[in-house]
Amino acid sequence: MRVRFRKYFKEAGIIGEGTFHRFRHTFAGMIGDAGYSAFVLKQLLGHSKASTSEIYTYIGGIPLKEAVDSLNDLVDLQL
Repeated sequence: MRVRFRKYFKEAGIIGEGTFHRFRHTFAGMIGDAGYSAFVLKQLLGHSKASTSEIYTYIGGIPLKEAVDSLNDLVDLQL
């Protein structure tokens, strides 16, 4: 797939940052921005755990992982 991907990028005249991983990351970000859950992303990306896919999931423009981390920090301060 990478060979084909590079071939198509070359044919399209895209040079530099056009890698399969960047394409995958952009795809995941777009799906996350669209409001799909980490579980859906997990399935689409083939991750073994939904938590791996959380970095692409957004709620009101805030990445879900950042929101959870900030809540964890708040709980730690109160304990």
